[in-house]
Amino acid sequence: MEYLRHQAHLEKLAEDILTNEHLILDLSRRQKENKHAIESLKQGTSRADKKVHFFAGGLFMKLPKQNAQDLLEADQLRIAEELNRLKESIRILSKELAAVKAGSVERKAPVA
Repeated sequence: MEYLRHQAHLEKLAEDILTNEHLILDLSRRQKENKHAIESLKQGTSRADKKVHFFAGGLFMKLPKQNAQDLLEADQLRIAEELNRLKESIRILSKELAAVKAGSVERKAPVA
């Protein structure tokens, strides 16, 4: 019974690591898209006060160019913070997984 609990714990740790890695991939993609959008807004030839179409939360909005750029830059900061949090979480979970695996190897070693 202890073996099953141990294996379930190992699988939970590995699943959490994989989930966080997928989240990192999604956030990295979104960060790249935001970066392209910010560059596009900065290089645009339109007047600074002109409104642009902005897509967020499933809705298209018409915002002043500077407001849209500010929203994108704020989103970039939130994404960077979340990426750092997820990377730290993966590091901690990986250490815990290695420790649990090492503990299971020690338990399986024959007693002399």
